[in-house]
Amino acid sequence: MPTPTAVRAMAEFRIWLRYDDGTEGTVDLSELAGRGVFRAWNDPVFFSAVRLGSHGAIEWGSAIDLCPDAMYMCLTGRSPEQVFPAIRLARTHAGDLLAQWDRVIRHVAPARIDPLPSAGRLRIRRPRLSAR
Repeated sequence: MPTPTAVRAMAEFRIWLRYDDGTEGTVDLSELAGRGVFRAWNDPVFFSAVRLGSHGAIEWGSAIDLCPDAMYMCLTGRSPEQVFPAIRLARTHAGDLLAQWDRVIRHVAPARIDPLPSAGRLRIRRPRLSAR
């Protein structure tokens, strides 16, 4: 995975990044600005203090850091599977496990499970307790 070699703050909550594979460009972070911990970016001095951390994270002090892999994907437009080919195998395996789990649950307690096929998840209904 390429690692960042340089970072610089720009106007309007954007940062410029360069990676060791030659990839460089700007990432717009304006959707994060003003929310939660990212309110700190409203101070232009704080936002301009961006730096690279010891493990390549994009950091502002000790309170905020962004994943360099996520920023790389923003710059290149690549998906996680393209950047990390092993993910495809892990997702396939996880899908197999989910299918097996689904079969087991449907056999054991069919009335209490609602499959959510679009999300690939199961919603388990908890039995209602009645006061006696």
